Amino acid sequence: LLTVINLTAQSKIYWVDWNNGKVQRSNTDGSSVQDLVTGLSDPNGIAVDSINGKIYWGKGSSPGKIQRANLDGSSVTDLITGMANVVDIALDVNNGKIYWTNNFDQKVQRANLDGSNVQDLLTGRGDPAGISVDTVNGKIYWVERTGLNISRANLDGASVQDLITSGLTTPYGLELD
Repeated sequence: LLTVINLTAQSKIYWVDWNNGKVQRSNTDGSSVQDLVTGLSDPNGIAVDSINGKIYWGKGSSPGKIQRANLDGSSVTDLITGMANVVDIALDVNNGKIYWTNNFDQKVQRANLDGSNVQDLLTGRGDPAGISVDTVNGKIYWVERTGLNISRANLDGASVQDLITSGLTTPYGLELD
């Protein structure tokens, strides 16, 4: 999974390398690849908070967790632990929230950016994967691989709507424009 952000004068690409257990970044032209965090077990999903200078990622196998570091990879912190599996992460920096999908537990969850106040927004959802946040309209969107659909709800998990329910064979990632 990949995120592109603009850091004042130089844009960067951030990604997790699942097989090699790394969080990495480079310039948007592919130059200057850097290992930011190494020695991770199954990193999955990544989100960048350029306002507060943080990167977030999940651990994609049990026991799952969400970790955070500074944009240069320093100060790695375990924010949320004890989950089954984190697939993808999305941020709502304006409201101070992190959202994620937990496919083994069939949940869409959120917490404060510091990892406090973990909430189950949706439970019993079929293998949720990709997630994205629409802060302008107050919605979260996610993919369900078992149900083969794309759904949305309010930021608090209320008013679930299944939007795309046919024609999907292996949905996974999701991003809004």
